[in-house]
Amino acid sequence: MPALKQLVNVIVPIQVAYETGEGEVVINASYSLRAFAQAELEKLDDQQAIPFLARVLVDWDVTDDEGKPLPITEETLKLLPWPVLNDLFLAILEDAKEERRGKRVRRGSGS
Repeated sequence: MPALKQLVNVIVPIQVAYETGEGEVVINASYSLRAFAQAELEKLDDQQAIPFLARVLVDWDVTDDEGKPLPITEETLKLLPWPVLNDLFLAILEDAKEERRGKRVRRGSGS
């Protein structure tokens, strides 16, 4: 039988593929299911994307120009283009609603 902590301390991997003028870039990230309730998903809109992402993302492979990992903060997220933010936001929302959590790669809209 699963312990409660096994059900609530779930970290789910996601990937967002984003097409740039130089080719495809894939962001590997993980989010925490514990950071939000399922009921909250129904109320979220794009105005809440940055605070939501800052709260639920626990890991990613986004770096600065020197290759150093960037922290997951609202300030860092505000530096990303809206299509990238939107694709991350939608990937988490869609993944959290799916039964197959962490099993899909979301193809971004590109710029």
